[in-house]
Amino acid sequence: MKKNIITVLALVTLAVLSRTVFHINNNIEFITAFALVSAYFITQKRYAIATVLGSIIISDLLIGNTNIVLFTWSGFLFTALVGFALRRTDIKNRLVASEFAAIISTLVFFFWTNFGVVVLGTMYTKDLTGLIQSYYNGIPFLVNQLVGNIIIVPLVFVAFDYFYNNKSNLPSLFLKKADR
Repeated sequence: MKKNIITVLALVTLAVLSRTVFHINNNIEFITAFALVSAYFITQKRYAIATVLGSIIISDLLIGNTNIVLFTWSGFLFTALVGFALRRTDIKNRLVASEFAAIISTLVFFFWTNFGVVVLGTMYTKDLTGLIQSYYNGIPFLVNQLVGNIIIVPLVFVAFDYFYNNKSNLPSLFLKKADR
């Protein structure tokens, strides 16, 4: 339990710092990586959910959010669900699985939050045309987030696996499940 609390506090702190002090670029973020990692590695789901919610709530209090806050937050919670599902997969190489999870999470987040922009915002008409226009205009943000997550998620998975599990010199992500 103590390890889980320390892990949650460390991940929340890193996530908040990545959205505030160490912000890289628009839509290049670490929240997806931390949501996937916490849901995959932390055995108690409440701690993983606390990591995701704590990260976005605290960082949103510092940097703000828009009227689509519930879409944003639920989009990142979906990412945690992907991490929980990833635990149960038969994919032999977890590094490959983390890439797949990064892509799925990013795409769902993009479609869900842009849907929220159309439903709750005034920038687009509230019809199929407005939704398509929102998706089209959001492509540059999607590209940034997708490229960022394709790089960041596996790096965070390897680093987290090494420091969290610390059972050998070789992170277990490079080992097949049968080898452990």
